[in-house]
Amino acid sequence: MAKYNLYRIIPEKRFELIGKLRAAGLESAKKVETGDCVLEFMYSRVPDGSDIWWTKTYRDFFEGVEPPKNVVHCAAFFVYGDTFCYAAALGKTFIQIKNYCDPDFGINMAERIASDHVKIKNSKFYKSRRNRVASTYQSGNRIEFESGESLDMIRAATVDPALWGNEANFGTAVQFSLDIGPDQLPPFIKRIEEVLTQPARIGLPKVVSIRDSILLKDLDASLVKVLSSNESDRVALIANDDCQYSFYLQGSYGNLSDKGEMNKLALQNFMNTENVNLMEQLNDIKVRVYDPKGHERSKNFKAMIDYFDGENRTCLIDGKWYRYNQSFLNFLRREADTVTIEKDSGMAAGGQEEFIEAQAKAGFTDCRLGLAAINEKFRVNKLDLFKDGTLYFVKTGSPESVNYAVDQAINATKYLQAGRGQIELANQTLDVQRIGLWLAPGKSGTIGRLSEVNSLNFLMKIADWKRAVLNAGFRPRVRISQG
Repeated sequence: MAKYNLYRIIPEKRFELIGKLRAAGLESAKKVETGDCVLEFMYSRVPDGSDIWWTKTYRDFFEGVEPPKNVVHCAAFFVYGDTFCYAAALGKTFIQIKNYCDPDFGINMAERIASDHVKIKNSKFYKSRRNRVASTYQSGNRIEFESGESLDMIRAATVDPALWGNEANFGTAVQFSLDIGPDQLPPFIKRIEEVLTQPARIGLPKVVSIRDSILLKDLDASLVKVLSSNESDRVALIANDDCQYSFYLQGSYGNLSDKGEMNKLALQNFMNTENVNLMEQLNDIKVRVYDPKGHERSKNFKAMIDYFDGENRTCLIDGKWYRYNQSFLNFLRREADTVTIEKDSGMAAGGQEEFIEAQAKAGFTDCRLGLAAINEKFRVNKLDLFKDGTLYFVKTGSPESVNYAVDQAINATKYLQAGRGQIELANQTLDVQRIGLWLAPGKSGTIGRLSEVNSLNFLMKIADWKRAVLNAGFRPRVRISQG
């Protein structure tokens, strides 16, 4: 039984990859044409040795001889035709090969040939309260995902062991265990190419960091174009209503703009005052954040931008560019649409405070004065409205900037979960059964379903909040006011 760690190489990058391998000391040992495929084997004939740590410790005892070095050979086996190219990495050649491959190949294959009962999954998390990287031993359980979870690798049984082996590792590459020799790989690879054209059996979310410098410049240019246009529905600035903001350029902290809201108008005024060329200085813009308690901090401006391009499946997460697959977006939309929605015809008049006061007059309990009773360690700085067992956290205006309300809802959920179950106000006890978000978009537009909000940041936040509320034994609810 042979193991093949197969990468799907972008065909037009094959020559560049082979050049990199030759520069790393690999030589072409043999090339064979078989039908419409070419098999080519490259290996390190004379690999460079690497230092051994203990030779430095005992260097005085290597008298008259050169200290030894570890020598490790590596190789790469290519199978390619006019429209495809695959490489089996042997040893450390994966370091070069992974930069020229299709990064979605492994997950695309898993969606088609892996059982939905997996043994191990390795994931990264974006905009989630989980650790950034996690390995989960599933023990054959049905695969589940959390908000912002991106699958890096799974080990799973295949749906057809006769075709694909009993199990495989699916990541950037796919590691197959097959009872065939290298010269029998062409028919197997053609089978791979065929199955990749078929519909996916299961959806596996994946997000890949974009590192190509040319592509990063192109993505920044596309963002600048949208920021400079009237396409307000495609980009949003992530801001908390209770905070104020100033702009400045990296290294020019003394030239802070006036404190105020963070919006396109404030950005444009700053650019005009400081003669900022957004195309050239996008990554030099910083934002100073002032919270209600008098604390200050600085953030990169790009980290406060919510933008994703659905056509090209690229997005900004914490100021860095990523490419996501359709399954990632589908998962978040499904999660959002499982939340119960209440709708009313109350349009948000004025700002958020005015909206809350209007609802208090209409029969809701104004909770804003109950914060003194909350333990500080839960960081609950915001309570808005309560009625009929539901504690609401209000967000007026654009739903894309819902971060602060969601974070406060999760913190309050933790407070309630920690054995309290109730919130004491000055003149009453709130018996909380549901944790709600109250969205009042006003002139920002109407919301039919949560999945329609054109924001990955919003969808990840909603999924994170929903899971936290359910895990604490409460029920999530979203109320929407729009005329």
